[in-house]
Amino acid sequence: MEELEHTILNFYAGDAGADEWLTRFQESDEAWVASIHLLESESQDVQAFAANVLLQKCRREAAELPGTSRDELTAALLARAEVMPTDSIRRVLFASAAAATAPLCVEPADFEAHFSLPYIQGIGTASQCLYLAALGEEFAGRADRIDPEHMDILCSAVATILAHGAEKILTDGSGEVHQFLASVEAWGSAGLNLGHLLDSSLLEAILGWCADPELTLSAAKSLTECAEQPLADSHLEHLAQELVPSLASLTPLYHSAIEAEEEEWCGVFALMVCATGKRTIDVVASCRETPLQDAVGAVLEVLVLATGHSSLPISEEMLGFWDALAAKVPPDDFWGDFFGKVVHTVLDRCQFEPDFDTWDTAVQDEDTFRRFRRSAQTALLAAASVLEGDTLSVITQPLSDAGAAVPWQSVEVAFFGAAVVASEVAAEGSRFQARASAAPPLCPETNAALVSFVALGFGETAAELHPIVRCAALKFVKAYCGWLSRDSERLERVVEVTIGCMEDETTLEAGAEAFESICAVHGKLIAASMDLNALIEQTARSTFPTPMARTTARALIRVIACCPVGVAQEHVRTLVHPILESLAQFYSQHASSEVGEGDVTAEIAKELHVLGVVIRFLDTLAPAVDESHMAVQIFGLFWETFEALKTAFVGSDAVLLELCGIIDSVIHSAKVHSLEVLPTVFPTLLSIMEQVIPEPHMIAPFTTSLEYHGQLAPREAQTSEEVRAEVLQYFGTALDLAFERLNLRAPDFSRNSPAYGAYLDFGRQMIIFSPESVATSEALPHVLDFCVMCIESGSREALRAACPLLSRAVQSNHYELFLRVQAWLELQAARTIELLMQVICFHGSLDVIMKPAEVMYEVGEAVGFEHLPGMLVDAMQAEDFAKIDEAKRIVCIRELGEASQQSKVQFIKTLLAFGKSCRL
Repeated sequence: MEELEHTILNFYAGDAGADEWLTRFQESDEAWVASIHLLESESQDVQAFAANVLLQKCRREAAELPGTSRDELTAALLARAEVMPTDSIRRVLFASAAAATAPLCVEPADFEAHFSLPYIQGIGTASQCLYLAALGEEFAGRADRIDPEHMDILCSAVATILAHGAEKILTDGSGEVHQFLASVEAWGSAGLNLGHLLDSSLLEAILGWCADPELTLSAAKSLTECAEQPLADSHLEHLAQELVPSLASLTPLYHSAIEAEEEEWCGVFALMVCATGKRTIDVVASCRETPLQDAVGAVLEVLVLATGHSSLPISEEMLGFWDALAAKVPPDDFWGDFFGKVVHTVLDRCQFEPDFDTWDTAVQDEDTFRRFRRSAQTALLAAASVLEGDTLSVITQPLSDAGAAVPWQSVEVAFFGAAVVASEVAAEGSRFQARASAAPPLCPETNAALVSFVALGFGETAAELHPIVRCAALKFVKAYCGWLSRDSERLERVVEVTIGCMEDETTLEAGAEAFESICAVHGKLIAASMDLNALIEQTARSTFPTPMARTTARALIRVIACCPVGVAQEHVRTLVHPILESLAQFYSQHASSEVGEGDVTAEIAKELHVLGVVIRFLDTLAPAVDESHMAVQIFGLFWETFEALKTAFVGSDAVLLELCGIIDSVIHSAKVHSLEVLPTVFPTLLSIMEQVIPEPHMIAPFTTSLEYHGQLAPREAQTSEEVRAEVLQYFGTALDLAFERLNLRAPDFSRNSPAYGAYLDFGRQMIIFSPESVATSEALPHVLDFCVMCIESGSREALRAACPLLSRAVQSNHYELFLRVQAWLELQAARTIELLMQVICFHGSLDVIMKPAEVMYEVGEAVGFEHLPGMLVDAMQAEDFAKIDEAKRIVCIRELGEASQQSKVQFIKTLLAFGKSCRL
């Protein structure tokens, strides 16, 4: 034994050899007895090692021991734990005993019999409590493996044992109450609920201990844990009758603790009240005009105060309670009084600290502050559902009570609260974000409160408000913008102040978002009543170039869409002008070397993006506006400015991306007028295709340019012969160039699928649009070879991109194209059939292999169905088909040969059935 102790001490000293030896020792049968003896060592390290060895062995191996051996083991562990001076080791020994015993005590009768054994009755009350707590923790870990009904019966038996223990403690005046309550808490985590406590009379004892300030924390924790467990509905009424008055009688303790600033005590007590309140919430919600009403009121006062607790998790628990209660109670004065207090408490907790300047110097933690505000929104909405039309009056009450000396923090939080509850204060839950025409009528109190809010945030002194207050006011306006239609002068004032806020960097984002919401709802009203040119110029000056330029551009387009056609076109030019000015300015700066090339290209990309937003939004304008012709006009203005820049910055990824995006947007918006821009844009796009290599970092602009060609090709199929000839010249060049630039190595669709897919889709659409161009293209064999490589890759994306092009080429009725495809098939048909058979037989999804099956039929039709069985024989002799039974191959070839003489549908069905049967 001394040698073993020496090895353990060497292990703690870092001896690797000792570590290896002790690992083998722990797995041996001798470790049981040796570890029990080691507990008598004078070294605490040795005792701790032995205790942990026993715990691991009990958890892994005790179930294999005979019942009598397990009883002896438990008795030895409890005896050692009783006299162990080190508390941490003592608890490990109790946990070991619990792990050894738990499998024998699943049945309630066995559990009760176990606790009547002499070696358990012989240990002290404190040790019994610790052992019972360890059993609770052990069963909590096993709860998911025990039937819930069985666990409920077991917990009833445990509650009876605990009740006897409580009675003994109360009778003997033992000082082991804390340990006893810890065992109740542990069993609460295993399934012990308030119903078990009520049935066993244990609830009365724990509530009595709650009244003792020295025991309140332990008692409250045990009740909280039990309250978290599900409870049968049959217990609710009786439980509430016992529990609520007792909790109400304890509320003076909470108020005293608040005065004494005992934060921890208040928090634990509040969590207990909250947990029991949630569990009995149906009874609490129906307490009006019952004997419980006054007691419920006293309990709710505690929860109101606890909602403002400094601990975020505790506050959030209270918020959850109020949210649940609001869903159960009617909107009357009794409940309205409590929810009004909740609103004030929540908003007080949401306020910035009195001397707040920036988050860098604040005492408050920013993440905690913002998290509570997010959590508070649900509770504020819940309160508004009870307060209804009084909600905004309740929110503004502190401002009225404070008089003229209102700190900015109170004003800001009032705007915050009002914005949060916008969806509830309107009749029937309608949202103010809806169109003004659909906005419901408001009660006088709500309307008056909104008027006061607008006067406060957008009156003559608006510019003097703290920037944080102005941001909150802008979010308030965004939430209630539908209401603004009730007064055109008020709307104009709000728009004016909102645009002014966009001139300040601190309020720019909130201002732009509010402005977009206002324009979306009141576009017609603004267009009819305000100087739109001045509005556009001021907005553009405030936000171009800034990150919010896209937002304000969208907003202005919404307003412009409400103008007559001629006026709208003029306003769009006014909107585009500052963007073009910025582009020219940046180019001028670059030419004079005043700024670096990287800075200039980044800024140009931003400006181009805003212009793209404007052009894309033209496509969403009202039908009365000739947005297609306007798109061409805007593009013409833009191209004049950008002509010099496109050469200087054609090497910039960001600029190329935005340039291709704008061209794509023009084609979408220009529709029938798109031919007006083709002579301008085609040379630039071809230039980009010549310079860009389809590597991952250039995929976006390269794909955009290819998609542009692919989208335009079928759209122009019905144009005149003169225009068609002109367009074909460009498309023919684009086709040859696209596939010349394509990397003809085995395609890597995980990296380049967007670029490859765009190439192949362009080729397919060219076959539809201009088969004569494809027939004369030198790139055609490379295109078809690339399709075969895609099929060989087996990639879903590759198959979806390649099969449509191959199918279209094989089916073409154009004579010259037919001859070129036939010449290619003479060389590649057999290989193509072999690869298609591999895909069909070994791919996992029928929806993926349907298209390859169609391609095989079409290839068979092109080469002659009489040749198809022979090709299939050759394909099935390949090494990849060795796993397929030879007889099955023969049957397949015969069936496919017969099917190929009937119909395409029959052929494909036969092929897919064979493929499905071969998927191993």
